[in-house]
Amino acid sequence: MKRGTYPVLGCGGKRMKTASLRILDNVIVRPQSRCWMWTSTGKRYGVVAPRGGHGYQLAHRFSFETFRGQIPKGLYVLHRCDRPRCVNPNHLWLGTQADNLRDMVAKGRHRNGTPRPH
Repeated sequence: MKRGTYPVLGCGGKRMKTASLRILDNVIVRPQSRCWMWTSTGKRYGVVAPRGGHGYQLAHRFSFETFRGQIPKGLYVLHRCDRPRCVNPNHLWLGTQADNLRDMVAKGRHRNGTPRPH
């Protein structure tokens, strides 16, 4: 299916894509890593306007909420794959800032570590 040809839902007289289709329409899948790389914006982490147009949020958080559910207050959406633009819900997990720092050190992404893959 070509980009932009997914079915849409009616919403208040407007035609809107479902959240999951909005995500799928804005990713390129990397076959080897199975990362869903967000392509909609030029920003490092990607930004998406949530359904309803109430502000903006990071694309990986939007993906997590769409496919996995609500993000509890105080938790972060972290990447198993270490690719900030990846929005594959299977690569995302919830953790605290301390979990994020431990993960960074364990994977050598801190100041004294080796460069991460992109």
